[in-house]
Amino acid sequence: FARDMNSFVEEESMIRGLARTLRQSSRIQSFAVYTVDDSGQSLILHDGDDIRKPPGSLMAFPEPLVKTLITRRGPVSRNQLSVELRGGLSRIFREERMQLYKVMNRLRASEAFPFIFGDHFYGLFTVGLEDPESDLTHKEEDLLKAISRQFASALAHAKLQTQARNREHLVALGRLASGLAHEIRNPLA
Repeated sequence: FARDMNSFVEEESMIRGLARTLRQSSRIQSFAVYTVDDSGQSLILHDGDDIRKPPGSLMAFPEPLVKTLITRRGPVSRNQLSVELRGGLSRIFREERMQLYKVMNRLRASEAFPFIFGDHFYGLFTVGLEDPESDLTHKEEDLLKAISRQFASALAHAKLQTQARNREHLVALGRLASGLAHEIRNPLA
């Protein structure tokens, strides 16, 4: 339990660092950081500005957003979705984009960035810009993509460390059980 708590504290510390970084931008009015829970079925809200739920709240996967982030392996922009919706999309693509646009509005997100490392989706962060009609500059978007990749790498590393510690505990427990079983079958005296 203590080691799991250490892993949780490390993850929370990383999330607080990401939050500090996002708060430094003058153009970012709000943000939220979500990670996938242990079951892989929900997102955990960790930190954010202008959010409606308390940190630690679980949220069902916003399927259209998560699916799009994983498929694109990059950010989703609400303004770009708006442009696409005004264009000549087929009915199916239009419905998909509209669902995605509604999710972005519900999250108060101008942009959403995935935490993907390898083939694994670890979560996402959203940013709301001061001027909702403006877009990120290429430089800002590149910086947030880099932050997203680095954070995903750090999350993956923290999860692997936790798994390694758990394996070590199981190996030690197995040795102890084996020794006890041997002593029960073959007592010393």
